[in-house]
Amino acid sequence: MNWRTRKVAALVVAACVLAGIAWNRHLASVARDEQLRHVMRMKAQAFKQEVDRRFPPGTSLAEFDVFANQQTGWRSKASDGWYISIGQEPSGVWYCGPREVGVVATFSAERLTSTSVSSWGLNCL
Repeated sequence: MNWRTRKVAALVVAACVLAGIAWNRHLASVARDEQLRHVMRMKAQAFKQEVDRRFPPGTSLAEFDVFANQQTGWRSKASDGWYISIGQEPSGVWYCGPREVGVVATFSAERLTSTSVSSWGLNCL
């Protein structure tokens, strides 16, 4: 083998090693993101159980407003209910930032009708 062949072979080996390292880092990142999503969903489910225990269907919106306004972190009152975040989880797409995850309390005629665990984006293009 001449020096050019050795140089090309060394570059090919180096490129393969770098590609392998990059792929392993990507897989570790995906696994870490999935684990974090799972943890956040479990926390949101525990918070939903607390909300369901304290506020059965039919609870007045005014009573729930007091509770929701005492929560720390991001929360928002929408036309049909409350969005109460317990934290953030990684976005599944590159063009959006982290997603809020938490409990959505839905009201009809100013009475609680349902609660659910959900996630929503606040900073997506």
